[in-house]
Amino acid sequence: MYCIYYSMFLQSEKLVADNGMWLEDKYGQLAKRSPGAVQMDSCVKNMKSLGHDLGLTFDSGLRQITVEEPEKPKQDSPLKEVGFGADV
Repeated sequence: MYCIYYSMFLQSEKLVADNGMWLEDKYGQLAKRSPGAVQMDSCVKNMKSLGHDLGLTFDSGLRQITVEEPEKPKQDSPLKEVGFGADV
């Protein structure tokens, strides 16, 4: 469904590029939005809703990232062999 809406969005985008965002009345005044612009708006809303359901949001990407404590490098010390009873 997401791909279908994206395809419709691309078609609407082309329609708007060819015919403009607004329709004019008989006096040349901008009267209302073109059908392509209305369709683009609808497609964007539907893609946003479906994208959220599919986990295609910025938040969902952040939820998958886990930050772990960096591993501390082990220090090899010659005093370890002496065995003082503590970590050196």
